Amino acid sequence: MKYPPPSRTLWALTVIMMMYSLTTSSQSLKSAHATSVAAYSTFAQGLSALDWNPAGLVFIKDWQLDASYFTTLNSSTRSVSLQHVAAGKRFLGEHAAGMQLTPGSELEFVVPSTFVIQDSSNPVVSTYDKTINYAERYSLGYAVRLNDELALGFSARFLEEKITDTKYSVDTNSIIRSEALDYEGNAWDVDIGMLWNVLPSWKIGLTAKNLFHLTETQLPTDAEQYKLKTQKFLQFGLGYTGIKNINVGFDVDTKKQMRFGGELSLTDFLQLRGGMYFNTEDKLNSEAFAFGIGGSYQFVSADVSYLRFTNQTNRQGIVDINRFEESGIENLEINPYTGDRLTLSLSANLGKTHEQLARIEYVEMMSDVFPSSSSVHAFRAIGKARVRNVSSNPINAKVSFYVNRLMDSPTETSPQAIAANDVLEIPFYAVFSEAVKAISALAILDGEVFVTASPVQEYDDSYQARVLVHGRNDWNGDVTMLKYFITPSDPAVVRLTRNILSQAEAYLDTVHHELQLLVKAKLLFNEFVSKLVYVNDPKSSQDYVQYPSETLTLHGGDCDDMTVGYATLLSSVGIATAFVDVIPPEQPDNAHIYLMFDTGIVPSSSQLVSENPKRFVIRKNESGNESVWIPIETTVIRKGFDEAWRVGAEEFFRDAELNAGLVKGWVRVVDVQTVQ
Repeated sequence: MKYPPPSRTLWALTVIMMMYSLTTSSQSLKSAHATSVAAYSTFAQGLSALDWNPAGLVFIKDWQLDASYFTTLNSSTRSVSLQHVAAGKRFLGEHAAGMQLTPGSELEFVVPSTFVIQDSSNPVVSTYDKTINYAERYSLGYAVRLNDELALGFSARFLEEKITDTKYSVDTNSIIRSEALDYEGNAWDVDIGMLWNVLPSWKIGLTAKNLFHLTETQLPTDAEQYKLKTQKFLQFGLGYTGIKNINVGFDVDTKKQMRFGGELSLTDFLQLRGGMYFNTEDKLNSEAFAFGIGGSYQFVSADVSYLRFTNQTNRQGIVDINRFEESGIENLEINPYTGDRLTLSLSANLGKTHEQLARIEYVEMMSDVFPSSSSVHAFRAIGKARVRNVSSNPINAKVSFYVNRLMDSPTETSPQAIAANDVLEIPFYAVFSEAVKAISALAILDGEVFVTASPVQEYDDSYQARVLVHGRNDWNGDVTMLKYFITPSDPAVVRLTRNILSQAEAYLDTVHHELQLLVKAKLLFNEFVSKLVYVNDPKSSQDYVQYPSETLTLHGGDCDDMTVGYATLLSSVGIATAFVDVIPPEQPDNAHIYLMFDTGIVPSSSQLVSENPKRFVIRKNESGNESVWIPIETTVIRKGFDEAWRVGAEEFFRDAELNAGLVKGWVRVVDVQTVQ
């Protein structure tokens, strides 16, 4: 059958629309948390930051997995659809990256058309549909924390445009022929974002949306009217966290869109949210409002949001084609066809799942470790850590320190309060085991410093510091540290002193009771020095000190060794001692240490010791009572006790009294309170 030349009538009836990820605002609806808060650019954290402010990716804790589902309430079907799935990872401390697949970010228009041919009998009707599809297939993002206040990031979205049309023609025989045509285009849209904690309670977010539009494939010229018309714009956000349990945000952009919203934390695990969406292009108009609820348990969180538009025109799934052809689609995130929706978002934080509250900025080791005096670090700080509160709330931070093989367990400081985004230097201590005394030579070891912040109990951060551990005989030259070489309970020392006194027991029974300590000191001295030879140290007295048992074994030592050895013997039998530290101001290289001991004789009986007051010193003992003390110069040990007493008394009188060394501070008398 042949048909006369047709009269062709094309009626554009309706545009039938399937909407998945659309909003009148300039943001995404993938995250229920973000949708309900509305002004989210300063609070964007984790994978949800890919669409809002990519700098927020730095808040990924370790591994993060996200997914969301939605239903469009205006739609007649009201089916539940998968919105997106995403994965992200933090790496190298301050870097994070994420990727999301977005099967629900798709917008499709169907334009039904009818082709009619009239003949003498019946009309022939041919129907075809034109399909216009826009989709965001996936997106990628990366962010880095430059410091505790500033983070930068970027994200890129891969967009596709696909048009399916039918081309028809009538040949010379009046036969209608049709041909299906497919047009495709795709491109990348790139965003760059910044987050800045300008003050402890104030945050600023800045995002350049669609800053770069990188086209891979263009639509042909006859289909350009349906091209996705992305536009560059700048978005600014301001967030405030200074009210307890409340976060408030405000966003505005150069497309004259404005959003305001907030979040109320009812508990640590439950939050209520609400937000408003405004358009200020002509005048301030409220476009939509949203509210939602969020909760978390251990490493899993869930959020639900409801978005309602104040004007329902064109939001029921059917629109006039003229409206569509005039306005087009500027961006999947910005168009007037979104319907009311309910969204459910799920998130799981894997690996290091707790939120980092504190960071160690640096560690300073304040002291080397000398095995002889290692116990002082239990109450005297060995180092300090500069700790920053990286959260928006006050925390209590504790610092721990550990050196493997030299400590049985880490030490821990008491909790220290640190205000939000503030810093504090926290001194830390060390309790070394006996293993430290087995180190015979200088060694550099790794010390681990950890910080723990409440309410979490896992380490928030760690820092490795170099610990300089000296050999067991090394000494730092501080006379107050010399007492740690005194070992009155050493078996070799106890055995020697007991043997000396037991052999002189009969003689001691004849000695006046007030002179008992003086006579015992003399007996111990003479017997001690008879076994030893004084060796002048050619290096320095401020580097190497022998323990008394070593001095007895080696039968010799220098000034410091003799002083420590004799002080140990006296302490072993209950006689109090003190070091006399002399550092001449004009000749510091001639620094010298000798000894004095307590005779236990009261000042009123000092004549029992000597008629010459220059031969002894009146000073308070450990009980706070004054008694007679005798200086002893151990460098003249070969000449006996009396000569060592005479030389020691002369030195003390000259340095301390005549030259006022005690008053001027270059002579110190340091009581030996044994720690072993």
